[in-house]
Amino acid sequence: MRLAENHHFARFGPPLAVILVVIGFYWKLVLTDKWTWLAGPVLTLADLMAAAQLSAIDYLGDVPWDDHEGAKDWYARLKSRPSFRQILSDHVPGVAPPKHYPDLDF
Repeated sequence: MRLAENHHFARFGPPLAVILVVIGFYWKLVLTDKWTWLAGPVLTLADLMAAAQLSAIDYLGDVPWDDHEGAKDWYARLKSRPSFRQILSDHVPGVAPPKHYPDLDF
């Protein structure tokens, strides 16, 4: 699929579409039974940075979680951490998050 045909490209523009395509590809390669986090067996800044970006997209309800079970499991683990829960209580005026957004075990 060409990047311009990607639905994320149409919604968010080139920079974010590239990030989503790269992260999606990385998840398929790395998030296996072998590794729990993006850079290995422990939580790192890579996980926090990716999750912060993904959280903003998830708030808009535009992450196809059913297509990415490994990513969904990773994100659910991260959402369950006390340090990340504060982000889930943030709200954008006039934009309601999807029902699953604050759910730690979506």
